[in-house]
Formats: sequence, structure tokens, C-alpha cells
Amino acid sequence: MSLNWDGIQSIYENDIITNKGDKLESDIMIFATGFVAVCLLLSFIYYTLRRLTKDRFSVSIRGRSGKTVQEHESQSCPKAYIGTTVSGFPNLFMVSGPNTIYPWRSCSSSSPF
Repeated sequence: MSLNWDGIQSIYENDIITNKGDKLESDIMIFATGFVAVCLLLSFIYYTLRRLTKDRFSVSIRGRSGKTVQEHESQSCPKAYIGTTVSGFPNLFMVSGPNTIYPWRSCSSSSPF
């Protein structure tokens, strides 16, 4: 495992291109986004606020259609299969996706044990 502190310019099937131009081979990638889960969970609201405040989301996740998660979800109510996957975004799995727990609430309090 290695961490990339340079930022990511683009992602291909098995390669990651950093902002410095380095090509990193990868089988799996984990977004450690922290509280950005709020933005993914409430993407419609976030997308609207972003247009109003000109704020920029630091990660642009694009699906098969070329749209970002925010653009995809702003067209209708945010939806996800079991709150973990969104159609059009293969292999993108979320911990607290749309229509699940609130990201500021404990995950363990919402999990069946």
C-alpha cells in the first residue's frame, strides 16, 4: 500500500496519473474522503449550493456517462442500491450513501448486529 500526497490528475483502468505526471499501477483505490460523505449523501443539495456559492468539490468522480456524481444526482432524488452503489458508477461503493444513515450519526447505531 502506498499513499499519494501529490493529488490525482486522472484515473484509468489500472493506472493513476498524479499531478506530477507519475504513473502509478493500481488494482484497488480507496478514497479516504472523511466528511466528504456528506457531499455524496446530499449531492443534490450540495450541487445546488456549489452553483450558488461557487465552491468546488475537491474530487470529481465521473461515471460511464461522463457526468459527476453531483450532476447525476441533481437530475432526480439521490438514489442508491442499499445505500452503497449508484447506477452508472461501477465499482464506486459508499459507506453512507443516499437514503441511509446521516453521516454525522454513528454507523454502529444504524447497523444490525
